[in-house]
Formats: sequence, structure tokens, C-alpha cells
Amino acid sequence: MKVAIRFLDVSFSYEQVSVLDKASFHVHEGEFAAIVGQNGSGKTTVLKLIMGLERPSGGQVEVLGGSAYAARPHVGYVPQLPAYDPSFPVSVRDVVRMGVLHGLTEKRGARATVDRALERADVSDLADRPYAALSGGQRRRVLVARALASEPRLLVLDEPTANMDAASENRLYKVLGELKGSTTIVVVTHDTGFVSDLTDAVLCVGDRAGTGRSIVRHTAEPAEHAPPELYGGKAKRVLHDVSVPDPGRCKECSE
Repeated sequence: MKVAIRFLDVSFSYEQVSVLDKASFHVHEGEFAAIVGQNGSGKTTVLKLIMGLERPSGGQVEVLGGSAYAARPHVGYVPQLPAYDPSFPVSVRDVVRMGVLHGLTEKRGARATVDRALERADVSDLADRPYAALSGGQRRRVLVARALASEPRLLVLDEPTANMDAASENRLYKVLGELKGSTTIVVVTHDTGFVSDLTDAVLCVGDRAGTGRSIVRHTAEPAEHAPPELYGGKAKRVLHDVSVPDPGRCKECSE
């Protein structure tokens, strides 16, 4: 199996404050990975390293077979709290179209690409509505469509269900379930107890290792009695007392 994300002994510091200390893990292409951790644990730093916005002070970060910076055109990102001006007259289609812009140019076949992204994110019926008139859950799915318009190989979502109602969560995870396998998906969440039933790998940020924090791979089991509004109605319980060794490399991985 090919590897989409690989951290090898990655360390990172903000000036004198150590955040990561020789952290190693990998995620295969097509997998659904959950990066979990409490606020301030270092999840945002991990995201920045994956997206090439920061460079490690030690170790190596590989994304889609190369450097994180080189992989950026192939990574779709859905932010947690996107800033926008509610008075700006932009439609849902216009927002999604931003995903096909490169510099000041629009790639060929943009109309068909945008239509396909709207359909995949289940927001085609909202295409002509003002973005500002949507609910929080609808806006989040529109941002998923914008990310999909770039036809990414890796989709990263930061707290995608924050302030989202149960119906919107159901629709979002239905979309992610349809993408799983063809697109590598990374979801970042501060919920350390449960993850989506779609999850293949649980990566917990925050366990102390030396002066900084490490990333530990945990297992998860079906949560029969999880609240039905969680993760589209199906969830797994994270087993924090069961860790899986993950040196960043695996014997069956192809390069």
C-alpha cells in the first residue's frame, strides 16, 4: 500500500517551546485518519506540517510521496472557522469555484468540475443561493465542495462538525463515506473519546515524550451505545490504553 502521509522522528518547536518530540506515524492512501487531542495539544501544528505551512526542526515529513510543500496543490483543506464578510454578495457556486482557481487563472473544464464538486458534497440544490444565507452546517459542506473542486488526493478537515446539528453531521459523514477509498481523508478533532465509524487510524497528539509531545496510534472499537447524533449515527470508542507501535514505516508499504 502506498503512503499518503509519513512523519519520521519529527520534532518541532516555537522558539524555546517544544511541541513535537521525535513523532512518527504514517497514513495509507485512501484511508480515513482521525487526529485527536485536547485544545493546545499540538493538533494545529501537525496540520501545518502536513500542509507545508511549517517545517520540522528535526526529522522528515512526507506527503503524497514528496515534500509537504510540493504536495500542496493536491491537498484540499476545510478550515474550522473560515472568515468571510456576510455583506459580500457571493453565491455558493462562486465559493466552490474558488477551488479551481490557480493564481489568477481558472483551469479548463471548471464548470463541469464545480458541478461535480457540488454534487459530491450534496449541495447542488444550494448552488445559486447566497453563501451568507446558509446555516453553519450548509456552509461547512460548501467548503468541502470547494476543497473537492481542486480534485485533491488528500482532504484535510479541521473540526468539521463544530457547532453543527445532527442532520448536517449525517449528511457530511455520508459525503466523507463516499469519498473514502478514492481520497485520503484526515479529520482533526478535540473529541478524544469517540471517532467516526469510518476511521481506519486514530492518531492521538499530546502524550509527553521527553521535552515535547509525541503522536500515538490507538485502536478503536465500535461504540454500541454512543449518542446517535455523533458522527452520522455510528461511532467508534478510542481505546487510549491500547497503543499500536507506529515507527513511520511499515513492511507492506510501497514507495
